[in-house]
Amino acid sequence: MPQLKHRNYFQIQLVLSNQGFDGFTVNSLIEKLLQQSDEAKLVTTDRKAIYRTLRAMVERGELSKKISSNPQKSTFHKTSKFILINSKSMEVTIQPVDTVPSVKIHSVSDKRSVNYLESQLKEYQISLLVSIGETEEYKTLFEALPDMRSELEDFYIKAREKSSTLIGQITAINNLLSHCKSAPAL
Repeated sequence: MPQLKHRNYFQIQLVLSNQGFDGFTVNSLIEKLLQQSDEAKLVTTDRKAIYRTLRAMVERGELSKKISSNPQKSTFHKTSKFILINSKSMEVTIQPVDTVPSVKIHSVSDKRSVNYLESQLKEYQISLLVSIGETEEYKTLFEALPDMRSELEDFYIKAREKSSTLIGQITAINNLLSHCKSAPAL
């Protein structure tokens, strides 16, 4: 099933991919979007666009809508047709810095090194999510603007290459942090 062309579809799909998030109202979806990235926060400014996207998802069978007498209390539920965002590119063992294995630190320089690595890891993880969103948007634009396909392909390829580079950087830092953890105490 091809992705919807709505600008906010990826951000909404990302929020809805959270396992515990089902049976939601439009207001609870907006609250969840506000807790996400800056890009997701921008999506919340156009409430009508959110409604249009949800309606399109209902029409496609990705969501079902339970109508309430008070329209604001109507709830949406994911169906078996809903596509979870669990793509291989996002499952690159992206761990929040808090869950990076604890490192046995023996000196001030070790602490500085680990702090530097953890901050770099966090930056790369954020950049990777942005890059993945960018590639998804180019895919959507391919369908919406077929006459610009050749120009869009260049941007798409660059975004994919950037994602690959970021995945490599994340892997390298995770490997180094794991090595620090397993290093014998001095």
